[in-house]
Amino acid sequence: PLCLVAALVAAALCTLWISTVPSGRKPCTDVGGTVTAAAMQARIDSLQDELRRVLAHQTDAPIPTPCPPCSTSAPVTEHPPEFQSSQHRPVADGIEREPDTIPWLAIVVPTVPRHGKAVLTTTLASLADAIVGTSFEDRVKVIVVNNRPGKHDAFSAAKEKYHGARWIELVDNADPEPEPALKPLAPEFAAKHQEAPTPAVLRQTLDVASALRFAVGKSRYALLYEDDFHLCRGALLAVQHMIDRAHKYAGSTDHWSAIRCSFGLAGIVLQNGADGSHADLDRFRGYLRSHCHRRPPDHLAVEFYARESTEARAHFGERKNFGFRHNVLRHDGTVSTLREQSPWAMPGCFTELVEPVIFAVEAWSKADCPDDDMWPCPKARAEPAVISWREAAA
Repeated sequence: PLCLVAALVAAALCTLWISTVPSGRKPCTDVGGTVTAAAMQARIDSLQDELRRVLAHQTDAPIPTPCPPCSTSAPVTEHPPEFQSSQHRPVADGIEREPDTIPWLAIVVPTVPRHGKAVLTTTLASLADAIVGTSFEDRVKVIVVNNRPGKHDAFSAAKEKYHGARWIELVDNADPEPEPALKPLAPEFAAKHQEAPTPAVLRQTLDVASALRFAVGKSRYALLYEDDFHLCRGALLAVQHMIDRAHKYAGSTDHWSAIRCSFGLAGIVLQNGADGSHADLDRFRGYLRSHCHRRPPDHLAVEFYARESTEARAHFGERKNFGFRHNVLRHDGTVSTLREQSPWAMPGCFTELVEPVIFAVEAWSKADCPDDDMWPCPKARAEPAVISWREAAA
């Protein structure tokens, strides 16, 4: 119909233009051939009136057979080969993604009831504040997995509150991960300090592994999250920045294992198998299940993406992990569910992620990269490599 309207309007305007101009004289000129403002305005008014009449007529007219493809128009410009995929690449690649395609990032939030505290309520409110109404609303999917169906009031309230919101998916996990049989300790781990998990932490490891299956393959990248963390202001821009840096510093797109940008089991960016990326999230899920009796889940995560085991090295090959200089997530409270110990000073927004806050093998190093916000980093750079995120987010 739009093609037909355009054709009719063009034909009507052309006919009107030609039929009202005396032979041998150009439109909008006087008898002497000079262009006049009055003649120009009269012509504009006449054309506007005719356009209104054509459109009014078209509104009431029956819709004929659609126009054939405009094969005589200029050819449609296609995306260059490097952008051909099942979805448009992120905005960082220079092309806006279409809504309702595979998300660029999935934020995976396993959750359980928290002793009468509705921490999930404030966590989801902070995520909504960071996503809704921004360019990330069609690019990020928050996947919240309730590992205690029927017992989580804050989750039930969230399902009602966010019903129909396209940026969030709330799932009840009716099939929790069973505890696997205890396996003998492999020789490569025999001489290492393993910090065997308590029964509660073991259950948390299996809950995380179970929750991850609802996110596997649903996005290009995944950000591991906990239900008592909050995005710092500007954190999603920082995540986009660090992924771009990792591509550049690794020498090719996706040639890296993970990016650490917070602490605990939150703030770990992994590839998630969609749109040609590596299926690292799925492999990590299997790693948690296989090694759940040996170490807590945050320790297993580092062991996995830092390639500290034979299994991890076989999966990642030469792909190495990166550490972002700044913490982009804020923890709600002072006590960790992974450690039964006294409260400790948890890092705030955009403080530096150094050892001993996280392990040396994943931490940004001031000695190695004093002028960069990524570790490892190239020694020579021709452009500024540090963004003052704290100032930018103020």
